[in-house]
Amino acid sequence: TIALLNKNKDVLINYKYLIKQGLLSEEVIEELINIELEINSPDGGVAAYIFHTNEHVYAEKIQPEMIVTPITKRIYELTKIKSNLLIPLEVSGQTIGLIGFPSYTDFLKLTEEDIQEIKNMVKYVSIAVSSSFFSHELKEKNIVLEHQAEIIRRDLALARKIQTNLLPKNNPEIDNFTLSTYYQPMYDIGGDYYDFFVSRYNAKQFGVILTDASGHGVAAAFITSIVKMAFESKEVRQIANQPDLVLKYINNKILDKTAGNFVTVLYCYFDQENKKVKLACGGHHPLILIRNKELIQIRPKGQIMGVFQKVDYEVQEIQLQPKDRFFLYTDGLTEAFNKNFEDFEEKAFSVLKNYTDLSTKLLLDKMLKSLNDHVGNVETYEDDIAIIIIDYKK
Repeated sequence: TIALLNKNKDVLINYKYLIKQGLLSEEVIEELINIELEINSPDGGVAAYIFHTNEHVYAEKIQPEMIVTPITKRIYELTKIKSNLLIPLEVSGQTIGLIGFPSYTDFLKLTEEDIQEIKNMVKYVSIAVSSSFFSHELKEKNIVLEHQAEIIRRDLALARKIQTNLLPKNNPEIDNFTLSTYYQPMYDIGGDYYDFFVSRYNAKQFGVILTDASGHGVAAAFITSIVKMAFESKEVRQIANQPDLVLKYINNKILDKTAGNFVTVLYCYFDQENKKVKLACGGHHPLILIRNKELIQIRPKGQIMGVFQKVDYEVQEIQLQPKDRFFLYTDGLTEAFNKNFEDFEEKAFSVLKNYTDLSTKLLLDKMLKSLNDHVGNVETYEDDIAIIIIDYKK
């Protein structure tokens, strides 16, 4: 559950309930969303305590006698909640809301290490949720008051800047490899995500992940932040050289948290020592290997993430050869339509095939110019676009 402060910063409003289907009825969820807690009043209960202390609250076994305020009693009557972990949401040192991890069926037993790991993950959720929530609020104001347009544009730009912080600030520098990347959200907040993992023990090994969350805006940004938390976890670092296990782990972490959305994913692990690339895919577009001016599409079998509890991911291996080029992308690139409703896929592949001698940076520039020529002069694309180009030089 996610709750954020109102404009006057004195009332906590339930903003989003991401609950497994069937646990609570739609009527109950609707009533919960309409509940408001005054953080400067004793009726604010635990929520007020969190805002004034900036500390988390963990209740392993909630009993009726523990609940004292009328509002929290009503929440208990509606949900019969068993356990809850409440953590403040902070942005730039300011508490702007809280996030709860309630259990309605069983008692939730967490260790101090578990709680600390969850709090670390919540930092990324704070960025995505706050930026998407306030950007949406500003867009609504723009409809009513045109003269505030310039203010809104500045604020949305700031929200986009915060959201972009979820992506790597710089591409890693890896011997014998050259990397170029591009990211452009459809709106000011997008659902595409990419990241890199470079082994601290062996600089000749690294992983790259590319995901595409269904939908746009609030939902996509929220899911993206959870994927990032999972990918940066110590568990993934320990299994980074096993693409199938990486995807299974991330799937388990986002399962039942996507609110009906899903995530496609492509993960590649580059191993220079053994001159191999291992990859797994979950419903994503194929990896394009450009070798000897030929385009080879590689797409191991695997399910989308965030929907199925039981998943299996095929792992394929590629033997690295000098001058191999790897092209990863999201569907916003190939499914960009022109005025004649023609997509960009054929032209994109033509660029890859005809400009193999260009560097990754120049190839990326060529691809984007061809894309702009294709769609014409537009302010924003029809979908988020992410591109990763990797050249192996040795």
